[in-house]
Amino acid sequence: MRDCGFSVARSTVPGCRIPIDQTIEQTVNRSAKTSGGIIGFSRNVGAYHRWCLTRHKRATYAEATFDQLDMADDRMEGHKSTRPSAMKRSELEVNQVISTFEHFLNPFQISAEQGQQLFCLSSGKPASPAVANDLLRYTQAGEHAVSEFIQTRLLSRTVKFHERMKKMSLQTFKSMAVQCTMSSSKKKTVEVKAERNLLGSLLVLSQHHKVNLERLFQHPVGPIPWALATADGAPVKTDKSQIMHCIEALGEQHTTSLPESSVHVVDGNALLHAMVHLPETFEGLATSVFNSLPRADTVHFVTDTYLDNSIKQTERLRRGCSSTYLIGGVKTKLPRDFKTFLLSPENKHQLLEFLLTEWQSERYASKLHGRTVFFVRDKDCFCLTSVDGLTVAATQTLELVSNQEEADTRIILHCLHAAQQVPDTYGIVVRSPDTDVFVLLLHYSFRIPHQLLFDTG
Repeated sequence: MRDCGFSVARSTVPGCRIPIDQTIEQTVNRSAKTSGGIIGFSRNVGAYHRWCLTRHKRATYAEATFDQLDMADDRMEGHKSTRPSAMKRSELEVNQVISTFEHFLNPFQISAEQGQQLFCLSSGKPASPAVANDLLRYTQAGEHAVSEFIQTRLLSRTVKFHERMKKMSLQTFKSMAVQCTMSSSKKKTVEVKAERNLLGSLLVLSQHHKVNLERLFQHPVGPIPWALATADGAPVKTDKSQIMHCIEALGEQHTTSLPESSVHVVDGNALLHAMVHLPETFEGLATSVFNSLPRADTVHFVTDTYLDNSIKQTERLRRGCSSTYLIGGVKTKLPRDFKTFLLSPENKHQLLEFLLTEWQSERYASKLHGRTVFFVRDKDCFCLTSVDGLTVAATQTLELVSNQEEADTRIILHCLHAAQQVPDTYGIVVRSPDTDVFVLLLHYSFRIPHQLLFDTG
């Protein structure tokens, strides 16, 4: 200790001194232990004691054997990190870290507004307040647990030293995993929320004011009739899909063959909601969506526009809402609850931005060779083509720029545009499950001289 023997130099390489306990681990213990360690070596107490007393001798024999065979590497004249193999491995690890930031969520490119919240690097999902609180205070919680352990078990000894310790159970991103409980239809639990005191109040009033309850309940008991609005004031939704069935019943049933050359107009939002076999990453989702497009020379991928102040905001709130994710790159994990992910307009906006960027990459050049895909993103529309099958060209189509928020009306715009661009022998096929699109196509069909087909179901 007087000679400052706090570290040991096992080689002649400068700057490679290590602590004494680490030296023991790397020499005596490493050479003396069996392949399975002490566990499984022997259950005999005497044999274990003899092993402890003689392990340094066995370590000496093992090191002497390595020296005799010229297999010891402790006396090398260079740092291990400067070896060609170590440099190659380090370069690979650095590239992997850079690739991870590029393909997932880069924490160094977060905006100031987003920087006020914690996001998972792999999925882009924001942390809940409880998870964020535990993640930010884990150091203080650990230091407090250490101080409490020292105070109660070593100093005051109010708790036995070997008493079982309570797990802290701090929440992490893993705690936010979606868990579903399946049950049969007969055992389905339905939560009912109602005003419990309403009927009791009416009974009391009927005794003192002679209210006829039978006649009272013939009228809506509320400020708005329940046939027009729900309890929270939102308008009652009707089953518009029945209109399509009624119109189908009025027409004649016959088989129509698809023209050899057709332009397909696809409802992009419906296609995203119809995805069943979801991949692991957003890169796989982009590939699956592209492969789901019709095998045609010209395809229009039409989506909604998401405005901040929109009349559709009430309807979107009625459907539900979800947390805003961050799609950092192609390797970002796809949320398991993809339906809930699509409830957020910001999430859908990011998804469309990602799909447009991904489909412009060189990986899709061969798929776009000889094809034309019109991609709607917000108010703009981009034409994706590939002439040589190596690169993708994206040009803005000014004729299809529109401030229409709904994809239903923009589909009509794309149908009219396609009717002007292709000969009359071509067919126009609209793929959508929406009844609104069907009704709009019936109205505008007289302006389209081509064979117009509605692909639904």
